[in-house]
Amino acid sequence: LFEDPRLRKYLTLNFIYGIAMSFAWPFFPLVITHRLNMKIWQISSLSLASALMNTLTQRRMGGFMDRMGRRPIVVFSRVLMAVAPVAYALAGQWWHVAIAELFLGLGMAAWQSSESTYIIDLAPGDLRATYLASSTAAFGLASFIGSNMGGAVVDSFFNGMEGLNMGLFISSALRLGAGLAFLTMTESMGRAGKES
Repeated sequence: LFEDPRLRKYLTLNFIYGIAMSFAWPFFPLVITHRLNMKIWQISSLSLASALMNTLTQRRMGGFMDRMGRRPIVVFSRVLMAVAPVAYALAGQWWHVAIAELFLGLGMAAWQSSESTYIIDLAPGDLRATYLASSTAAFGLASFIGSNMGGAVVDSFFNGMEGLNMGLFISSALRLGAGLAFLTMTESMGRAGKES
């Protein structure tokens, strides 16, 4: 499994991105409840906005991947996720976050379409489930580390709730940097639109 250099590189990138992405996870509920004092229906609308955009765009993402390759969509999906922490940091009203969730739904559509497709492209036929499981396990471990790290950093260095925005901005920068690092991953499709 780990003898495949393309998979090894992707797992490393995915692990780093998992830390970067989850760094902000402890802060989102604090913005929703303590800063914006959102009602339950407003919180529900965030999920609705994201899911709606995800549903409307996911099929199109598959078509883009088949024409452009996997890597551009993977990079796009990861970089677009840098919007979330900034939106939460700057939000003064609940609907500011709801608008951002529309963009995040697009990013999630790209992510969900590209993640498994890329891994399946890389894997030999008898190892597809193993390759995919290794990717999700790496991301799961990374998100455990990243969310704990985010909370610890903001509590220790930025005075807890007072440093909430700093934690969100750090996460956004980490997401952007780690997302752009996916430019170094191997493209799994050849020029003719075939798996390489």
